[in-house]
Amino acid sequence: MMGINVNFNMMRIFCFFCGIILCTTSLFAQLSGEIETDGRKMITPFDYKVKGTQSGVVVVEIAVNGDGDVTSVVVLKNESNIVSTPTHMMVKEAVKKLKFEKGYHFPKFHRGKMKIIVEQEV
Repeated sequence: MMGINVNFNMMRIFCFFCGIILCTTSLFAQLSGEIETDGRKMITPFDYKVKGTQSGVVVVEIAVNGDGDVTSVVVLKNESNIVSTPTHMMVKEAVKKLKFEKGYHFPKFHRGKMKIIVEQEV
């Protein structure tokens, strides 16, 4: 009986550490998709955080043209945990101001996802 209890505790500890590893690796993946895999650099300094009326995460899909301008921003509601339309609009405006490196060797509309952390203003 004692062996089963020890194995159960070891399994719980193992699962806990696996969860920590998975959570921390996903936190660092703020930019993903073709833009990230092709190595296109963001020129505008941006820490993937904006201030808002509530805390949470908004995930957006972006398209970048050959000049490095963000031409399209679409909120992925099923991957975001904020449902506030004003917050979505604020995030979209912040992302539209970003600039990426120019490059006509990239696709015409280079696509990717960005995970934006919204921090509640105090």
